[in-house]
Amino acid sequence: MMKRIVSTFCLLALFSLVVYPKTSRIAINVYISENTSLSKESRDYLSDKVSRLLSDNDVLGKNYSDRFYITAKVHIADKHIINGMPQRISQELEITYKIGDAVDNIVYSTYSETYTGIGTNETKSQINAFSQIKSNDAYSKFIQEAKDRIVQFYSERCGSIIQEAEINAQNKEYDKAIYQLSLVPYGVDCYNDVLAQLKRIYFEKTEYENLSLLSQAQQAWNSNPTKDGAKKAVGYLREIKPSPSTQKQVQELLDSMNRKLQTDEEREWEFMLKQYEHEQELKLQEEQNSADLLNTCIQLGYDFLSSNFQPINLIGNLLSW
Repeated sequence: MMKRIVSTFCLLALFSLVVYPKTSRIAINVYISENTSLSKESRDYLSDKVSRLLSDNDVLGKNYSDRFYITAKVHIADKHIINGMPQRISQELEITYKIGDAVDNIVYSTYSETYTGIGTNETKSQINAFSQIKSNDAYSKFIQEAKDRIVQFYSERCGSIIQEAEINAQNKEYDKAIYQLSLVPYGVDCYNDVLAQLKRIYFEKTEYENLSLLSQAQQAWNSNPTKDGAKKAVGYLREIKPSPSTQKQVQELLDSMNRKLQTDEEREWEFMLKQYEHEQELKLQEEQNSADLLNTCIQLGYDFLSSNFQPINLIGNLLSW
């Protein structure tokens, strides 16, 4: 049984074979101002349609980056009532799309399109117009222009991004470092350097967290060398990610608990140990069945942003576009 646990950890070497996908991972957020005559229902629908445009053009459509945005400003060019039963409203809506850097307040790309919608009220008329928003060559050119500018942005700052991530990693701010690096898109000159740094920091974070959990497991067992102490210790061990660096210490702790427990407790301990082994195997399988280590890092970055991002007066810039 213990040998199987060892072999499970050894499978981690497969991570060295990871092939990273060559996708842009450009991160652009959608911002639809509330300072508009549109109803909330219309704004939400417009936001969904603009998000779909980003998705259709291989642009990350969720709040992940904290600086690049697409805005859509609506201008009512014409509105009139169509008599009949029921009475309907026709609206001609001109939408101006802009993509840019909200931190530096720079617009990278602009595009306008006009849509006509008819409905029994203004909201339905607007939603009917927005339903016509679909990706086409003009949209793709508009978005590609912005993507090229964003790649240029990261190319010019790549060295400083790597350096800042390294400082954060040295300060044990691993999630922040991973977040910074995972934003760098494919196509930047230093992309391979970023991936190498990203992988190194991810495993450094894993080792640091594993050692902390292992220390807590050892303390739980040393302070109460009984089945209850073993149960608590295994609870910490379950949180440890498969890693060759902690494999030997985990095995030594399990061996010491195995020797110490009395005969009448062995059956319960055996069940607990089997359950732990099974969970570790599933955990490793789940890691390997993920798209790749890069996607794991991207999710860590997104979690960090969700928990820590504080707007730095971006709204004023976005409203001025």
